[in-house]
This record gives sequence, C-alpha cells and structure tokens, in this order.
Amino acid sequence: MQSSDVIESSRLSEVDQQSYVIPGYDGRPCEDCWRFERPAFQQRGPIVMLQNGDVFPSLTFARVGGGEIHLPADLAGWFGVVLFHRGSWCPYCNAQLAAFARAADKFAGEGIKVVSVSVDDREKSEMLVEKHKLGFPVAYGANARAVSAVTGAFVNDDPVCLQATGFVLNPECRVVTAVYSTRAIGRLMPDDVLGFVRHLKSLAKN
Repeated sequence: MQSSDVIESSRLSEVDQQSYVIPGYDGRPCEDCWRFERPAFQQRGPIVMLQNGDVFPSLTFARVGGGEIHLPADLAGWFGVVLFHRGSWCPYCNAQLAAFARAADKFAGEGIKVVSVSVDDREKSEMLVEKHKLGFPVAYGANARAVSAVTGAFVNDDPVCLQATGFVLNPECRVVTAVYSTRAIGRLMPDDVLGFVRHLKSLAKN
C-alpha cells in the first residue's frame, strides 16, 4: 500500500456521535436482528466481491415515489454512495439511513449522491422514507440473490435479505471503497464517507 492511500485520522472529520444513536433503542440485543441472522452466508458459492477500480455493475430498481433507479448511471459524474440496507425492521439500518439524511447538506456541498436499496416492499419502504425524511433515492423490491451475484453482497437465507453493504464510487462509476458486512454491524457512515471523499479530492489536486 502506498503512503498516499493511507488516510491519516487527523485528516478525517470527527465522528458525529448522533450518527450511531438509535431512537428508542436501549442497547439490548434486537430480537429481530438476531432472528434474521442465521449463518447461511457460510454456504455461499464462488461469488466475487467488487474491488477498488471495478466499474459498478448495471442494476435497475423500482424507486419509492415512482420511476426507477438506474445504477450506476444515476450517479455518473458525481461521487456516489450505494447502500444496501437489510430492511425497515433493522434498528442499525434505521440509524444509518437517518444519519445520511441529516448529512444531506454536507453531501450536496461535496458533490456526493446517495442511493439506498433493500428487498423491502413498496409500503415498508415508503414508511421508512417518511419516518426519517430521506431525501435521497430509495429502491425497493430488490432481488437479493441477483444483486449478490454481481456485487458480492452477503445474503441472509431465512428470510431473504441483503446484509448491510456499502460502496463509494468515483465520478467514473468505479469503486473506490467497499464495505461488506455479514451481520447487523459494520457499515458506511456519513462522516467516514465525507472524510474519505475529501481525501480523494485532495490527492487529485496534487
């Protein structure tokens, strides 16, 4: 790894502690989180995860509010964040998406677009958008196994859902970092993304 690829902690913005606060959550294990996590991912076949420099695969989803989301085309020319969230039932996903919603102005200022995707149906997704006032596009009804086949995202078997996965794309729609989680925790958060994108921009100027 080259030294230019290392992001010094002093160059990253301070973590927003509110990003990790889950409204109404008292810190005890979430029954739904553990119920939705049979270790079926251990049986996964030869699925290849996306690497830095890979062009994000073409995917189309139904969009809350109408129309479709076309990835990565809708993010072309911008830095982009693609989030796969487990579902509206997951408190960690709720906290993550709410944090990205609160950071909307900062993301707009840095030229970063955000899209989130899940297997949830339209009604659940609409309720999630309304609950957290999500201003970025939210896709619903994703085919978890089809998405996994081209992105490498982990899938829970019973019930089927995508595990939390996040990608940051450059304006050419190439992956500059990817975060794969096998369970409830471990995911992109807005301050991390902001610091990372600012770092990439500073490298481009040198």
